[in-house]
Amino acid sequence: MLLMFLICYAAAIMLLYDTATAPCYDTATATTSTTTTYYYYTTTTILLILLLLLYYYYYYHYYTTTTTYYYYYYYYYYYYYYYYYY
Repeated sequence: MLLMFLICYAAAIMLLYDTATAPCYDTATATTSTTTTYYYYTTTTILLILLLLLYYYYYYHYYTTTTTYYYYYYYYYYYYYYYYYY
């Protein structure tokens, strides 16, 4: 799951880099500019980084919650087993 996310992230960065380095032709002023594409490239990169951080947050939260749940479950089971046989 994490590997697939990183592969998609790298592919998106490469596509955005190709788009950002291509010159943008402005029909209003008849000039070529890369400011607009650079702005979109920077914004999308920041959003992808935030998405990665959000993924790590939910993954860590799920892992911690699951581990805590199983810990209390086994602790309760052990206590019940001890009380039943003694």
